[in-house]
Amino acid sequence: ITPEPEQPTTEMEWGDDGMDGFGVERRDRRWNSSMIGRDRNLPLSGRLDLRESNLKHLPFKYKGHKRYSYLNLSGNPINALRFGKLGSAGADTLMLNECGMSKCNRDCLPWYTRHLEVSQNQLKTIPSDIANLPKLRLLKMDHNQIKDIRISFPSNLEYLDLGHNQISKVFNGSFKSCSTNLEVLILDDNALKKLPVAIRKCEALKRLDMSNNELSKFNCSPRHLPSLEKLDLRGNPISPVMVEQLQRTWKGVELLIDEPSIAEEIE
Repeated sequence: ITPEPEQPTTEMEWGDDGMDGFGVERRDRRWNSSMIGRDRNLPLSGRLDLRESNLKHLPFKYKGHKRYSYLNLSGNPINALRFGKLGSAGADTLMLNECGMSKCNRDCLPWYTRHLEVSQNQLKTIPSDIANLPKLRLLKMDHNQIKDIRISFPSNLEYLDLGHNQISKVFNGSFKSCSTNLEVLILDDNALKKLPVAIRKCEALKRLDMSNNELSKFNCSPRHLPSLEKLDLRGNPISPVMVEQLQRTWKGVELLIDEPSIAEEIE
């Protein structure tokens, strides 16, 4: 699965909802509590693009019992996605890129979200709510400050981008639920020193990008990743001997790896 391209949307007028933050928060709580167990039946309300609109929360008139096919709030100073930011509104495709977001509280993400982008923010952990999104197929959380992966991703996830973070540890059960569906895993520009055991169980994986980490070896074979078509290991301190071994082992795969220099080969 590839990210859905951003398309122009029908213009929708919006403005001040006429309520202060406290009033919006109180109203949001009432809407949320009334929607528990019933939001799955909401009809789609079209597309809503509010990029770079200087919003700190979704204007109240766009909340209520609404489910958008596409909701883009990227480039707004949302900072932290807390209870009430989205109200009971949500989207199949939800874009929250470049919002300066450092926190995402529980129960803030609509359960029916299929495509979620939270790139270029300041998140230090992966929101626990991610594990409770059964329909999620694509997740992009690149360019954040995430240091480890501790959650178990939902079973239908096919595309995961966690590149350009600070990840050094991956919980063994992180990919257990989605091992038969995950096709693309991007972990470039992190701090991984060895291949996480959890990745070796992703039998449907077709593309794996672990470039620019701290890997000195890649202890995995085609037996573990039978569907793999492209493997990127560039920018890792892998020895010349290991490079040759990997080239033989992954002969039928598009392997991207730094060729050893003449000096390294002599050593």
